[in-house]
Amino acid sequence: MNHVIALSPTDLAPAQQSLIGWCDQRIAHWIAEHKEATEGYEHAVKNKWKAGPFQRIVQRANRRIGFYRKVKAAIEAGYLIVPNFPIEIFAIRTNAVEARSDESTARWAQFRQNPRALAQGEGRYVNPIPVKYTDERDTKDGKTETVYYPAELDTELEIPLHLVKPEIMRAVDKARALKLFDQIGIVTDRQADPIVCGQIVEGAGMSAKRVTFFVAWYVDLDAL
Repeated sequence: MNHVIALSPTDLAPAQQSLIGWCDQRIAHWIAEHKEATEGYEHAVKNKWKAGPFQRIVQRANRRIGFYRKVKAAIEAGYLIVPNFPIEIFAIRTNAVEARSDESTARWAQFRQNPRALAQGEGRYVNPIPVKYTDERDTKDGKTETVYYPAELDTELEIPLHLVKPEIMRAVDKARALKLFDQIGIVTDRQADPIVCGQIVEGAGMSAKRVTFFVAWYVDLDAL
C-alpha cells in the first residue's frame, strides 16, 4: 500500500485500519535495518574499519522506528490522518528546560523553537515562542543597542482567540494528555471554521517527515 483514498466518511475507518498494518511493516523494516547496521558497526569496530556510516544508519533507524510507532499509536487512539495542511503551531512537545541559545537586535524576533522527537509520554507542551528578555550593549561606533534573547519556555499555551470554546479546548487537552503529537496547531487561513491538527514529526527543515492528524473542527454557522 502506498496511498490512502477516502471518498466518503464510511471509507475512513477501513483506511485507518489499513494504515496500522502499513505502520507495522515500516516498523519491522527499520528494526531489521537497525539490527543489520548494529552488527556492521560492531564488526567495523572490532576489525578497525570506519564505523561512522553504520552508526548513522543505527541512529536513523532509531528515529524512524520511534516515528512510525507514534503514528501507529495515534491511529489506534482514533485520530484520523489528513493531508499536511499549512499549520500555525501553538504547542510543541519538548524536554528542554530553556530555549536554545540565540540573540537578535530585531525587536520583532520570535526565536521560534522546534519540537524534539520524543517517545510517547515524554516531555511537556510549551509555547513555540519563548519568553524574551533584553540587554543593552555598546557598539563599535560608541552607540548603544538593545539585544533580545530567548529565555524560558512558556508552558501557558496561547490558543488562538477564535478557538476559545470549551469543546475545542477539551479536545486539545485530550490530545496533550497523550503526549503523542510532537506539535499541535491550527490550519492557517481558516478564521471562520478553524481546524486543529496534531503532527508527528521526524527530522527538521524541508526534509522533515510529517504526518498530520485531525483533532477538532469548529464551524460558526452564523459566519456562513
